[in-house]
Amino acid sequence: PTEFVIAETWKKVLGRSEITVDESFFQVGGDSLHAQQVVSRLNDVGLSASVQDLFRFPTIRSLSRSLESSSTKQPSDGTDATSASSTGSDSEYTFPLTQGQREIWTAQKLDPNSAAYHFQSRIECPIRLSADRARSAIKSLCEKHETLRTTIVEGDGELEGRVHGSLELEFETKEFDNRESVDSWLLEQGRQSFNLVEGPLFRVSNACVNRKSTLAMTFHHVMFDQASIEILLKEFVSIYNGNTESQSALPPPRPFSRYARLNAPPQGTKRPSQQATATSPFDFHGRKTQATLRQSSTDGECINFEADNNLSAAIRTAASEEGVTLNGWLLAAWHSFLICLTDDHELAVGIPVSRREPGLDDRTLGYYLDTHRFQIA
Repeated sequence: PTEFVIAETWKKVLGRSEITVDESFFQVGGDSLHAQQVVSRLNDVGLSASVQDLFRFPTIRSLSRSLESSSTKQPSDGTDATSASSTGSDSEYTFPLTQGQREIWTAQKLDPNSAAYHFQSRIECPIRLSADRARSAIKSLCEKHETLRTTIVEGDGELEGRVHGSLELEFETKEFDNRESVDSWLLEQGRQSFNLVEGPLFRVSNACVNRKSTLAMTFHHVMFDQASIEILLKEFVSIYNGNTESQSALPPPRPFSRYARLNAPPQGTKRPSQQATATSPFDFHGRKTQATLRQSSTDGECINFEADNNLSAAIRTAASEEGVTLNGWLLAAWHSFLICLTDDHELAVGIPVSRREPGLDDRTLGYYLDTHRFQIA
């Protein structure tokens, strides 16, 4: 039965009509993204598998034997993965951080006062918000989403996320006389550092001026991706306006801790080498500049520019002729420009890749990102 379930899952994910039990998953069209989908579907039907299992046992036969062997070693008292990892109470438990989260943690530790990993989103309200209703809505969201109650702990040399039964909410309301003061205060709130160990890893700031309100939510990237913020803002508006029936009719969102357990690297392992290469669309041979990197900095800068229709069409045509996406072509162009500036042909940049599975992680808050290393060949 286990072999049959695995085979049917592979067929659906890979779009194949037949797969033999001894064919390798990665030789019949599977990749890391397909592996994520397979593992998610297997867990949904009660087979406890991880992406690492699929890499270690890449055939239906070997994976089936491994899962069947593991199932006989599981506790028979009915505890699930969440309760089994409880840290002393039914309302608190831990889970391992993903590789991407660990890298953000490390970068933040190197520069504790940096706001490079802070997100801030604002809701501009034409009327004054009720602070009590807004606070109540946020509390409801904290009860629903474990990510809003998660902090980071270092245990036995390993980084873990700890989900608390409750965390003190950071919610502040302030009155102002002018819009400039509102923007200044919210910017200050966005830059204020987070205590990743004590939490919470988000804060809510409500600025009021001229009978209007601006509600700002600031998040730390270690537990939230951009999709999480969009989900949270949408649910907040729904709860604040009293539209809770549509939300209550939906099943609870899949916890992020489950995804993290399936995708966290084994203890003591280093990040696997995942590198994409491409041919530069530009020829910078022989061109050098006097630019040098004087110091390391996390301070960014935004430069806005517009491409006219002719330039846009030329870029799209070039990407099509190279057989790559527009984003991939522009990334190669940016990479080539950096090489031109630094004369460093070993330079590599990272491509953020979303690991959310459509239909299953659409309502979950968490850090569903991975980074692929990109280098010009």
